[in-house]
Amino acid sequence: MADNEMNGDADLERISELEDKIKSLELTLEEKDKKILSLEDEVNRLNTEIKSRSAPAAKKSHDKHDPASRSVGAKRIVARNTSGARAVNKPTQNGTAKRTAQSPKKPVGGGGRPKTAPARSAPPSKQLAKKGSRNQRMEVSKGVDGEEHAVKLFLRGRGIVCYPPSDFSAEDVKSEKPEQSLKINWVYGYRGRDAQDNIFVLPSNELMYYQAALGIIYNPETRTQRFYQGHNDDIKCMAQSPTDSNIVATGQAAGHDEKEGDPHVRIWNAETLETLAVLGMGQLQRGVCSVAFSPDGSKMLIIDEGNDHTINIYDWNKKTKIASQKGHQDPVIGAKFLPSSNSRFVSYGKGHVIFWDIEGNKLMKKSGLFEKHSKARFVTSLAFTDNGEPLTGDSGGNLYVWNPSERKISGAKQAAHEGTIYTILVKDGTIYTGGQDCKVKKFDMELSEVDSWQLDNAAFGKIKALALLGDRLALGTYNNGMLLGQFGEEAEQIIFGHGAGDLWGGSVHPSENSFVTVGQDKTVYIWEAESHVPKSTFKIEKPGQACCFSPCGSVLAVTSTTGEWWVLDSETGDVISSHKSGPEQIDAISYSPGKLLVIYRVMID
Repeated sequence: MADNEMNGDADLERISELEDKIKSLELTLEEKDKKILSLEDEVNRLNTEIKSRSAPAAKKSHDKHDPASRSVGAKRIVARNTSGARAVNKPTQNGTAKRTAQSPKKPVGGGGRPKTAPARSAPPSKQLAKKGSRNQRMEVSKGVDGEEHAVKLFLRGRGIVCYPPSDFSAEDVKSEKPEQSLKINWVYGYRGRDAQDNIFVLPSNELMYYQAALGIIYNPETRTQRFYQGHNDDIKCMAQSPTDSNIVATGQAAGHDEKEGDPHVRIWNAETLETLAVLGMGQLQRGVCSVAFSPDGSKMLIIDEGNDHTINIYDWNKKTKIASQKGHQDPVIGAKFLPSSNSRFVSYGKGHVIFWDIEGNKLMKKSGLFEKHSKARFVTSLAFTDNGEPLTGDSGGNLYVWNPSERKISGAKQAAHEGTIYTILVKDGTIYTGGQDCKVKKFDMELSEVDSWQLDNAAFGKIKALALLGDRLALGTYNNGMLLGQFGEEAEQIIFGHGAGDLWGGSVHPSENSFVTVGQDKTVYIWEAESHVPKSTFKIEKPGQACCFSPCGSVLAVTSTTGEWWVLDSETGDVISSHKSGPEQIDAISYSPGKLLVIYRVMID
């Protein structure tokens, strides 16, 4: 339970979803095996008929390049399926069909069935491939008549058969790179599900945070965003220099870029969006879980996500490493320098608070002493009082003030919150805290509670980050949204996003400036594209996977990860009809120009 508290309970919800899928697959495995055998028998029968029909043509021609002269059993056959796309069997040289290995679609299920014997390779075909690339290629498959019927895409080793539209012509395809390029206009959501303490205020009175691989700068007055796009994978943490608030550090997870795919930290200017330094390339493991500037702004503290959670100290101006030391084998949530010292810092995480000293190129550590005070499983947040003393919050809802010289607790407030304290903000003698109970509380420097602000738990979940913008508080929530308002008053939601799970489904309205998204949080949003706020919100019974508007826009079709799909009134969200198409997720759904509705599952051949 405490481990999940560290990650905002996101892992627990994900595990539950996967267990449900595993149970569903186990229940239907025997039925699927029977269906596969039946289909293989049918394919064998059809192959036999095709061979008998094509045999006379084979005798007339001995040209090895003539498709009609080949044995049908030795050739890959891809036929157009007018009822929807699905995987096909691959005949081997003896004419017996065998299924190739199937891999599950990531990140969520439609999983495949592993093969019991290796399938023989298909004959050479026309390939359009990037030289030297085995993970991504495109193969144009041909039928017995020599005509091209489908395109098979190989993405990271997975094959997906894509059927072209009936009016498609390869002559109209241009392979040159277009002169136009896309520009990001708006990013929905804020990373609150598995992150915390990640909202900052710039001198320009803009709010800074991150989502996916983007550093985002939001102007509340103009309601516009700017973006730092230097990263190539998810940003995991952010810090602001105490000497120049426009200097920012962001650490990312391991990515897929060949040159800069390793975990690393980028230091950049929030005003110009210019990259100033790149640290840790090739020296960090898995990802970066915490970054912090020293009080004079010259040093950068970086903690990676390897087994030892190694702590690294850099001189970021010189781009050189000063010291490195194993942090802790248990999870480390973060670390910050003491405000009064450029050589002392505090790290915290599962069951520990550790005080560190930088001595030349070495890091010396001593554990904090809880003594008689309750020791929670996780220390989850850290700030500093006006006197520079560390102030921690933990998974038990306790607040502790520490004496850094003695490494002992000098002040305590037991059960300050009901559940985990995720964020602490200290400003002008007032301590603000946000927690699992969806409350923001005020305390004085003696840890006496001054005031409490209860927000809607059902709508926002938990409070994961706090920042003061003038006399208003910016609040990051567990449901990946952001609020702005004065303490105790009704706050305005300024950033909207989906909650738990992945987001796969989206569709543009056929005539209005709006679009729809559906996610695994079981929520359907219809968005106003210009204002970036939802005009309608509907709940569905199962995690959503795909969606589309009807040609007139009055009806909305939505699919799930468990095979159910619904037709909704796009104005009211009322269910017009509901259907079940097997136990597996439905990956795509689309209306034809007429009255037909096509559903599609991705199956790997």
